Amino acid sequence: MKTQFLILSIILISTGCVSGPLQDARQAFYNQQPFKAAQLLDTSVGKRDRLLHYMEKGQILHYLKQYEDSSREFLQSEIVMEQQDIVNLGQQSASMLTNDWVTEYKGEYSERLWVHTYLMMNFLLTYNHEKAQVEARKAIKLFQKYPQALKSAYFTRVLVGLCFENMGMLDDAYLEYKKLAQEIKPSTPMQERLYRFAASLGFDADARKYRPKHLHKPAPAELILFAGFGNAPVKISKDIIIPPSVRFSFPSYETRKIARPKVITVADVTGTLAFETIVTDMELLAEESLKVRAAKIIAKETARAALKESMAHTTNDPWVELVVRLFLLVLEQADTRCWQTLPGAQMLVRIPLEPGKHHVLVKVHYHGSLHEIDLGPLQIKTGQRKYMSIRITD
Repeated sequence: MKTQFLILSIILISTGCVSGPLQDARQAFYNQQPFKAAQLLDTSVGKRDRLLHYMEKGQILHYLKQYEDSSREFLQSEIVMEQQDIVNLGQQSASMLTNDWVTEYKGEYSERLWVHTYLMMNFLLTYNHEKAQVEARKAIKLFQKYPQALKSAYFTRVLVGLCFENMGMLDDAYLEYKKLAQEIKPSTPMQERLYRFAASLGFDADARKYRPKHLHKPAPAELILFAGFGNAPVKISKDIIIPPSVRFSFPSYETRKIARPKVITVADVTGTLAFETIVTDMELLAEESLKVRAAKIIAKETARAALKESMAHTTNDPWVELVVRLFLLVLEQADTRCWQTLPGAQMLVRIPLEPGKHHVLVKVHYHGSLHEIDLGPLQIKTGQRKYMSIRITD
């Protein structure tokens, strides 16, 4: 019994918090010090939090527009995720005695999807369309594996379609746009796109279904804006205590319920421009993803509670039993680790443009304020598609 308590005490001291560099980097990022945040993550972290380390650093570097460096971090995230698919029995056994903080963080389904999403964005921003298409395929596999958890990942879905479109894979692009249209009410521009794809692919029934009342001339060029807003929700602990000392501790996302960003106008020197937007509510997506895991979490919590209860009965001394129960009560903690530098909402804005010089200004209503985003001067050619990425933090 003494040996068991010594082991548990050591584990208790080492669990229940993320590494110092991660915490410091997040704080620096929230305080509008992204360069400092990236530097803080040059320090390696323990194995338990290595996936978080790569995801946080990749996102911060993307924010700094260091897209190639960002991609290297996210590619490391992919390697870690592949390694984590092999179950570590030692970690799982330790977590049954203590809590899930002793295990290596694997990321929620939504967070894993965002690794591929950021890689797609990075590769498009650096005009590496072939690598973007590879990440699109990986994202599709996650959509197929966790359809309920990822159903509201509209931004990623349209991004996948865009990656296929760039590679001339019109059948694949059309399929992704069609899936998106089934989840949301398609806008007029999206309906037109579906019609043109269906018509060109010979899907006559679909072409008749999607044909709008008025057809516009296809845009000769296009600007794609990736716009992140606010900060993603963080996990908190929700506890249920059953006397005398059974404690169930579940992770949950804090509720913010901030309204989605809405583009008011897009304009340049030529006047008001047409545009199309797709938005993913990161809070909703995170909640749906965690909800799908709820049954597994509950099953493990129940098994762990039964095991700890049996441990409390291994002594005939009531005072020792009381100490054991209090110790095990404190030991039970929900794993509240999560990817904290993600935006609270992610928007994709498609802006058709005529060839030539432009100076685009986007006005977005978000969090009770009107934000004017000056994309600056740009030159675009016929048939060209340009990409930009911005982030407005809270």
